[in-house]
Amino acid sequence: MNENQENAKIFFLQGLEEFNLQNYEKAEGLLLKALNLAPDRPSILLNLAATLIKQQKLNEAKIHLENLIKIEPDNYLVLMNMATVYTNLRVFDKAHYFLDLALQYNSNNHELLCNKGSVYRFTGNLDKAIEFYNLSLAQKNNYSFAKFNKSICDLSLENFQHGWKNYEYRECINDEAVNKISMPSVDSNILILSEQGIGDVIMFSSILSLLSSYKKLTFLLDDRLLEVFTASFPSINFYSQKDCKLNINDYSQIRVGSLAQFFIHSIDDFKKLNKPFLKPVPGKSNKVEKYIKANKKNIGIYWHSTSKQLGKITKIPLMDILKNVNLDNKNIISIQDGDVLNEINKTTDELNYSITLVDNFDLRNDIAELTTLISQCDLIISISSTVVHIAGAVGVPTIVLSQFAPDWRYFQEPNRLVWYSNTFILKQKNLDDWSEPLKNLNQEIDRVLENT
Repeated sequence: MNENQENAKIFFLQGLEEFNLQNYEKAEGLLLKALNLAPDRPSILLNLAATLIKQQKLNEAKIHLENLIKIEPDNYLVLMNMATVYTNLRVFDKAHYFLDLALQYNSNNHELLCNKGSVYRFTGNLDKAIEFYNLSLAQKNNYSFAKFNKSICDLSLENFQHGWKNYEYRECINDEAVNKISMPSVDSNILILSEQGIGDVIMFSSILSLLSSYKKLTFLLDDRLLEVFTASFPSINFYSQKDCKLNINDYSQIRVGSLAQFFIHSIDDFKKLNKPFLKPVPGKSNKVEKYIKANKKNIGIYWHSTSKQLGKITKIPLMDILKNVNLDNKNIISIQDGDVLNEINKTTDELNYSITLVDNFDLRNDIAELTTLISQCDLIISISSTVVHIAGAVGVPTIVLSQFAPDWRYFQEPNRLVWYSNTFILKQKNLDDWSEPLKNLNQEIDRVLENT
């Protein structure tokens, strides 16, 4: 092995290590160094493409994968990664094409079968998705990714018994078997553990209202939720999951999402828990009162999610939303986090309308202030996001602009998000086509405001 090959191997192994640590930018740099020393090496190209996909550098990944297909046209891993690129680009027919091609070379591969199921799920064909998840699980019984994704389909179809069972695989990493969850006894010290997403923590916390007979409840939370939850549930002890000094082994532990299997067996069960349950933190109103206009309808709007969930639409252009709204007598408040000022300014100029901007607290991290602001609004308009769950939990009327492929949290209800009493859905009629929900948005705004 010459010096270039030896150095390429070193950079390659270092790049893989950084990839496994999820340091994708570092991994990319190391793999590029390896590629410069060993051009067209398939293993380097493949792992570089995978690293670029993780960073959403999809066109760069696609170029490397196209070169790889010329070198190894029957490499199913290359074809699977190409399918992932097209899935991220939402070109689902191309994703199916490359998965079908890969299955010709490796027909029993559990990952390929699972990915095929997921493409069907993203396009709303849940029965076909379940079929392929079952085929994947026939090849690898404990494949947690397939079990979790199958649970999403079952829950979407309101098959709660099967759905909640496999939902327990939501964060399995090594395809380990999951033990059956039992509800802790009423008199035990119970430690409730969070979910990954703040929105899901809020959503599942609606079940806390059904635990009044449990007197020894402790909940580990994301720091951003501590103030709001402490104000809303005074009988529960809340601690930061980051800085907690508790000995968790002294408690019966259960994740907040796992509570659902004991209380939600049908859609009718939501009637017991879809009441407002979050309260604004006292003393926070001074930070939000300047954004509220007493002589207008105050409408908070959120249109751009940072979610990295595969298959999920994360943005609708602000202009596309507001040009469909009668803005007379309305104060539109941007509750959007992130770098969107240029888009807001452009929309403001084109519509000759002033959008209210929040400039004295962090919309992403200051959840207590955001909750207070939302609580003062007459209406919230949002894509699927944490904002929907905050607004719903506070009880503020909310319109969700929903993509065609169902979010399992919406179940089969066409017009209403049943977790909350006052949250309504405008859903796409066709894949990636916002024309129908946006056409009906202004009428829905009038309807909701008139009835609340």
